[in-house]
Amino acid sequence: MTKQNDERVLDLKEILEKKKKEIKQIKPFNPKTKCILNWHNVSYNLNVLSIEDLQILLCELSSLQMVATNTYNNTMDYCTCILIEQLTLDGELVVDWIDDISNKLKVHDINKRKKQIIELEKQLNRLLSTDKQTELQLDAITKLLK
Repeated sequence: MTKQNDERVLDLKEILEKKKKEIKQIKPFNPKTKCILNWHNVSYNLNVLSIEDLQILLCELSSLQMVATNTYNNTMDYCTCILIEQLTLDGELVVDWIDDISNKLKVHDINKRKKQIIELEKQLNRLLSTDKQTELQLDAITKLLK
């Protein structure tokens, strides 16, 4: 029974390794804006906002973008309407703020997934039998010496 459990644990560890590789392939956050938005007399630093605050800010900016788009679509008057591509907030394009906030939320999600993987690895290592742990350690040492 122990051998069967060890095999299951090793299979699960393989799956975790694949997930770790997937996460490593994700490009790092590269902001388009300065990440500090001054809006309605409040300064929002995207690097320190909580997930909830980022989500609310994303909703507010997305709503602003929708209103501007609807205004443009309803008037179709290039003199009086706001072109969404040119809509700025605190000197940066609104679409860039939206992209940066969305990407920042993805960073939070990635960090959460990394923590989950680490915890699962710890659990799986504890589930391995002592004999299998010894075997794996010896294999690793042998690999290093070759």
